[in-house]
Amino acid sequence: MSARERPVLLCFHHAGAGPSAFTGWSRVLDGAAEVLPVQLPGRGPRFREPRITNPSDLDQYLKHLLDPLVGHRPHVLYGHSLGGLVAHRWTLRRETEGHRPPDLVALGAVSPSPPRPPLSGTELTDATLLEFIASLRTPTDGATVDQGIWSRFVLPVLRADLRLAIALADATPPFPEGAISSPILAVSGLDDPLVPPGAMAGWADRTRAGFTERTVRGGHFFAHDTRVPALIAEEAGMTGAVGESRDRTKVRAIRLKTGRAE
Repeated sequence: MSARERPVLLCFHHAGAGPSAFTGWSRVLDGAAEVLPVQLPGRGPRFREPRITNPSDLDQYLKHLLDPLVGHRPHVLYGHSLGGLVAHRWTLRRETEGHRPPDLVALGAVSPSPPRPPLSGTELTDATLLEFIASLRTPTDGATVDQGIWSRFVLPVLRADLRLAIALADATPPFPEGAISSPILAVSGLDDPLVPPGAMAGWADRTRAGFTERTVRGGHFFAHDTRVPALIAEEAGMTGAVGESRDRTKVRAIRLKTGRAE
């Protein structure tokens, strides 16, 4: 990537979250890229808006929100957990329509077929969701969880996002139709109980370019660590980033030939 080309870094948040997951990323990249967190509706100040739970609605939402913004500019994507499935879906749809592909698609803490939390019929109960959140050691900044507030404001968003994640995984076509022309960087957390290192290897069949898997220290929510944007900058060849990626363990570094791992 040329030093004269300032790319856009589109960031897609994990289930139940919002743009705050990427706080500090602009400081780390220090002008090497324009960081643009993408917020799905139905959370934060847009809490009363309908939440997206199916891929076709997601396609239309992102097409109107992002396509005019990105245009022909160089761009890199990072999607964390649910956001990884969203980023891959947006890339695949754009490619079929003839748009410029991302220079890099970085995916964190998600496999192409993510593990599914136990369902009660078609919905997750509040109790099941709270148990699921606890199992992932969700960061709460040391605050006591008020289950009343969570049941009203957090769990409805998380429930809808998990439904979307399952629908996206089911809707992704297999290789070769489901493969993109951009290289994929898969990032996993060493202590992630949901998507441990090595569980993201399936993304190798979702790209016709290069596939690399890297690890960072942390659990499922390592996107809050500013080492992640530094790693993305390194992989994408961005110049000017001030961050340093200290977690350099390369668990998988696979070059692909005709979309399959050699």
